[in-house]
Amino acid sequence: MLSPQINSFKKVVPIIYCYTTPGVTYHDGWCKIGESEQDSTSRVKQQTQTANIHVKLEWTKNAVYEVTGDAFHDTDFHQYLASCGIERMKPLPGDTRKPEWFHISPARAKRLLEDFRENQGVKPSLAHVVPYSLRREQREAVEKARNYFLHHEGGSFLFNCKPRFGKTLTVYDLCKSMGFINILVVTNRPAIAASWFEDYCKFLGKESGYRFVSEVSVLKKKPGVLSREQYLDSLDDNAKCVEFVSLQDLKGAKAFGGPYDKLQEVAKTAWDILVIDEAHEGVDTYKTDVAFEHIHRKYTLHLSGTPFKALAQGEFSDDAIYNWTYADEQKAKAEWKSDDGSENPYANLPRLNMYTYQMSEMLTEEVSKGVEIDGETTEYAFDLNEFFATNEQGRFIHDEAVDQFLNSLVTGKKYPFSTPDLRGELRHTLWLLNRVSSAKALQRKLEKHATDTIDKIHTTATSHSRVFIVEVMGHKVGWVTLHAGIAGGADIILLPEIPYDIDVVVNAIDRRKAAGKRFTIIAVAEGAISKEDAALSKKALKEKKAKKKYPSVAYEVAEKIQSKTDQEVRITVPGHTQRGGSPCAYDRVLATRLGAAAAEAILDGEFGCMMAVRRGDIVRVPLSEVAGKLKYVDPASEIIKEAKWTGISFGDSEME
Repeated sequence: MLSPQINSFKKVVPIIYCYTTPGVTYHDGWCKIGESEQDSTSRVKQQTQTANIHVKLEWTKNAVYEVTGDAFHDTDFHQYLASCGIERMKPLPGDTRKPEWFHISPARAKRLLEDFRENQGVKPSLAHVVPYSLRREQREAVEKARNYFLHHEGGSFLFNCKPRFGKTLTVYDLCKSMGFINILVVTNRPAIAASWFEDYCKFLGKESGYRFVSEVSVLKKKPGVLSREQYLDSLDDNAKCVEFVSLQDLKGAKAFGGPYDKLQEVAKTAWDILVIDEAHEGVDTYKTDVAFEHIHRKYTLHLSGTPFKALAQGEFSDDAIYNWTYADEQKAKAEWKSDDGSENPYANLPRLNMYTYQMSEMLTEEVSKGVEIDGETTEYAFDLNEFFATNEQGRFIHDEAVDQFLNSLVTGKKYPFSTPDLRGELRHTLWLLNRVSSAKALQRKLEKHATDTIDKIHTTATSHSRVFIVEVMGHKVGWVTLHAGIAGGADIILLPEIPYDIDVVVNAIDRRKAAGKRFTIIAVAEGAISKEDAALSKKALKEKKAKKKYPSVAYEVAEKIQSKTDQEVRITVPGHTQRGGSPCAYDRVLATRLGAAAAEAILDGEFGCMMAVRRGDIVRVPLSEVAGKLKYVDPASEIIKEAKWTGISFGDSEME
């Protein structure tokens, strides 16, 4: 029995078509250029038949690049036309969509499309490459690197420059000035390939003689980007190469010490220069050293804004480094003067404020004496890496000094975390250390989250007749405060969901004092609200908050308590440290289960859902059920009742 031959699909090749409308006077000199997956005659007929307009189909071409065979869209060609200075028809009043009509002859539009297909969407004419002029510091970097390379065959140079320096353009200019033919760019962050290609298109282009070669995923099938095979197939006598390779691929290739059979051409090529971008990331390993040793090149250029380790180890001499810091940038911005009326190139750069702390005179005097080493007096030098160095157990060698440093940050006058206002300005901070072990040790120092804070206050509280208030994160919902308060042994817990009566709070404190308990610990959510404020309208409450005299709710509660009792009140605000901490075993297991369930949902093709735990099981919950919704603490819930039974007050009613 013959099996039926059924073609369930067929390959569709998209087309670009062009037509004009003779007789329509306001279309004179204009062409309609669109895209279709059906034949052009049918598509044009669909657009114009009901309008009873005479149409002339000028031409039709396949919408695929000649070298790669990859398809492109009419919007890609439209952008190309715009970059060539071709005017596009403006939309009618009230219409936001741009018409697909262009002020160009059909013959010229066809020629430009042929160029577009041949050149992978990269403009082939020097007239369309953006002319550039390097800033002073970029010229200095090029000149210093060039002079160094000319006098140091096989030398390595470092651009130690802050972000937004314009490293890619500067490197391209350096390579052009030295007549380099083969340029290899390697980085541990392949995502930045896009910026290298963007500047290639903008400042070099195919007309420069260079071809951009890369197979990183972010540039896969991007017009103008050639694979290594495509580049080799299109070689001519004048071809030059800029190749972008990820460090991960390089280390994995057999030719560079890895297990995989790939990148043989890279290993065989004699490179004029190896550019290591983000040179501080992932390059300080044995495998990387082996990989780089197998790259045949004349020179090496390192790009990094934070090459602290390389500088500390003396890898580069002073004449092999060009430095450009935030301070240099701000100085250049402030001192800019133009003799020809040109605009300040630094004008749009953000203002940077840098703050330092002056050492006390006593400490300065001690430091100025120096230190005796091997019978000689040597000046003191502060090494940040040494300050945060760790021992074999992963603990700080200078543990007490680090504690004093952290204490100064939160208690010293005018120090960054010393007041609620300053902490509010610095809600999100980034702490950078040069070693993983140091970062982990500092994490342990900072992970005094809410429960730890409340728990550790007991030691001080039991020896003083005071009220201690710990302000815990929770602007609209009080789950963290509730659990931290119960776990940490708080006597009073104030939540956003349960408006408090300050008299009830004071009575709870007095009852504890009458029972011989000399202290009270109160856990306050940052969004806790009094019954008086809860009764206000949203507008009135907003106006009251705008005129607030308290840095945060903890200070408001403290003042009210102090005015009604004879006890001292102390406030602790853990702030952003509550978000830190090492996961416990339960956290790790839960994260694994949730991740596995999410992966399974992807394989099942089910999207738009989140993984949740219900009665111990992982379930899928549609995002529509949870997005934009808050899960509030129910004042009548069992956990609130149980907490009250243990004697915890929520400031809403007197204890029975």
